[in-house]
Amino acid sequence: MVTVSVIMPAYNQASYIQQAIRSVQAQTFTDWELLVIDDGSTDDTGEIVSRFTDPRIRYIHQENRERSRARNRGIQGARGDFIAFLDADDLWLPSYLERQVTYLEEHPQIALSYTKVYKVNADGQMIRVIGHVIPQGDQERFLALLLLGNRIPTPSAAVVRAGPLKSAGLFDPRLRQGEDWDLWLRIAIRHPVGAIPTPLACYRCYNAFLPARLARRGAEEAYPYIIQKAFALLEGSPLRTLQSQALGRVYWRNAWIRYALNDVAGGRAWMTRAHEVHPDLFTPPYRDFIESVAYLADELYDIATPAQEALMYIDRLFTSLPSWAQPLRRLHRQTRGQYYGLHLFRSYERRDWP
Repeated sequence: MVTVSVIMPAYNQASYIQQAIRSVQAQTFTDWELLVIDDGSTDDTGEIVSRFTDPRIRYIHQENRERSRARNRGIQGARGDFIAFLDADDLWLPSYLERQVTYLEEHPQIALSYTKVYKVNADGQMIRVIGHVIPQGDQERFLALLLLGNRIPTPSAAVVRAGPLKSAGLFDPRLRQGEDWDLWLRIAIRHPVGAIPTPLACYRCYNAFLPARLARRGAEEAYPYIIQKAFALLEGSPLRTLQSQALGRVYWRNAWIRYALNDVAGGRAWMTRAHEVHPDLFTPPYRDFIESVAYLADELYDIATPAQEALMYIDRLFTSLPSWAQPLRRLHRQTRGQYYGLHLFRSYERRDWP
């Protein structure tokens, strides 16, 4: 037996996997095993892993079956009391495992622990710190927030006790997007979750156009499915009252995907569904609506959304609203202003002084 099993799914990550493995080897906590599950890579991923002679590293190759099945295969072969996840293009700081194991040992009631992370670009340059911190002991508040959106920035920031992980049912292989959010929800419904309010991992992002990536990975079907699964487990819970709001939020995010892809009809359809289940998002004083449009405009790209593209998205939304939403058009100018403020803040975060 070992204390921690590290699960690393990899698909065509020859550019980064060596850095990821070395960040595991550099851990101050040394009682670990690393299972690299090569999910049918067609590049040199396997050859690079083969250069490591560390006996704690195990390499498993499979046909391409997507990351949920890759992670599940690693979990099924794991021998550790704790299961940690590290994507093959992410990194850990040297104290990551030590801090996580210490925290979990000091809080035996906690099933899942996560840290804040540094969001970095393809070259490893830091963009900003991300991650939501749980108020200590306020598990119901955290679960309520988790039902309204994934608060754990990446699986590379999470460590789970093996027993609760396996009893929750592992990753759902039907999901290609949001599979981590789905699993965290199933664990958090059954067990307390904890957080370390320090960035201890690096989450690599590539400035991809996020709506296109989410659409390719089936997010529009996945997100409502995840919400329905979660609330089915909350029979009798007072949190059931959040179901309409949670569904409304994922429908609204689906509308954002469609509008961003210039599919106006699809955007109107999803926005109408969001209004049907969560009308409060679209009613006075409109603060939530204005802020959500500004933040979604900012999220068009993983790293740095160009201001003009974000403003073009905002303009498209306000000039293509469903008929019932025409009163929202008067918020167009105010929403643009809200976005300008957010864009300014993001520029300072990236030290983009010009």
